[in-house]
Amino acid sequence: MIARCLTFAALMTVASIGSSAAQAPAPAPAPAAPAAPGSRGRAGQPAAPRAPATPAPRSAQPGPDAEAPPPPPPPPAPPGTPSTPNPRRENQSTNVRIEVTVTDQRPGAAAVTKAVSIVTGDGLNGSVRSQTAYNSSGNVPGGNAPFNVDVWPIIMADGKIHTRLTVQYDVVPPPGPSQDGVRLLGTSIRESVALILESGKPIVAVQSNDPVSDRKVSLEVKATILR
Repeated sequence: MIARCLTFAALMTVASIGSSAAQAPAPAPAPAAPAAPGSRGRAGQPAAPRAPATPAPRSAQPGPDAEAPPPPPPPPAPPGTPSTPNPRRENQSTNVRIEVTVTDQRPGAAAVTKAVSIVTGDGLNGSVRSQTAYNSSGNVPGGNAPFNVDVWPIIMADGKIHTRLTVQYDVVPPPGPSQDGVRLLGTSIRESVALILESGKPIVAVQSNDPVSDRKVSLEVKATILR
């Protein structure tokens, strides 16, 4: 009986000791010793010292406050090309009216005016043929007095009219006494001119004097573009 009691007491003592050991916190492990920096050698041997790293050279870059380099100068301008004149606008579907006025001035008499009007196309010819037959009394023979006009207008690019004009004008002197013993039988005028005219503006193209008398003949021309 005593032996059983002793055995039971021993078991209780062992059980209490085990529960106390289970409840006690386990001790923290000791920190490991730090390894030497850069050590790659074998265990038990000191590591060789590492050479200091050489910094890479920096590229030369301008700072934010640095001035930008000036731009290169522009290339020289090419030599100027000579301007080409505008071509003529020839042979348009446009008509042109040419008016020719001949003024005959004689001393002591009123001026005599003869007019001719011709309508022709741009770049085309126009002609008028007028002739009068006359019979004089006395010693003055009869004959024919022509009044002929030829025109050729060309409208240019600037709107002006290049006009070629030919006029034949024969005049019979009026009957009357001779002047200074000279009897005039007639006067023949031939005119050929090339003009640059503005539309609707007349111009006196020719003024001529009779080689014997004081007679004067003038030729006025006007060209008008018909739109």
